[in-house]
Amino acid sequence: MALQEAMSIYRGTLRAASKFTDYNFRHYFARRAREDFRAFYGSTQVDDASRKAFLEKAKENLNMLERQSMVSQMYKVTSPITRRLSFGPGVGPLQSTVMATREA
Repeated sequence: MALQEAMSIYRGTLRAASKFTDYNFRHYFARRAREDFRAFYGSTQVDDASRKAFLEKAKENLNMLERQSMVSQMYKVTSPITRRLSFGPGVGPLQSTVMATREA
C-alpha cells in the first residue's frame, strides 16, 4: 500500500512539473522529484516513521507544485523578441529588433 501511494505521489509530481510553462522550472522540478524519491527509496534503512514523514512532505510538495503550475500558466511570459526573430545574413540581434519594431 505504501509503495502504491509513493508511486502515485511520484507520478503526480512529475505530471505537475510538466505543466510549468518555463523550460527550466519544468526540468528542475522533475529532476528534483526523481532525485528525492531515488535517494529515499534507494537507502537500505527505511522504517515506517521515516516513510510516513517522507510521504507527507512529498504530498505537500505535490500540492505546492500544482498551485504554482497554475500560476505559471496564468502569467505566461513570451520570449524576448530577439529569440523569436530569425536573423538574416549580416543582420545582428540589435538590428533585427530595430527592424521588427519599425515593421510593427
